[in-house]
Amino acid sequence: MRPRFRATNMTAGSPTATVRLSRLPDRIELEITDAGKGMAGQKLERMQSSGSQGVGLGGMRERIAQLKGDFNVTSTGQGTEIVATLPVF
Repeated sequence: MRPRFRATNMTAGSPTATVRLSRLPDRIELEITDAGKGMAGQKLERMQSSGSQGVGLGGMRERIAQLKGDFNVTSTGQGTEIVATLPVF
């Protein structure tokens, strides 16, 4: 999570982020949101289609994939949301 918080403060221009961790019967969800400037549409599309999104988000995506989880990023001009979901065995 440290890479995401660094990006929130330095790049997104958001002084705060919200973190929500939920334990559901079949999965664990981690949601990180900020109210920054978001990512440009082309950058977000490139990231989602190629899996390449920079060192911080790329590393997060790789670690979640190793654990058989899902990693999604959505972004608008009002902020960015990252949701990581891990299965519970």
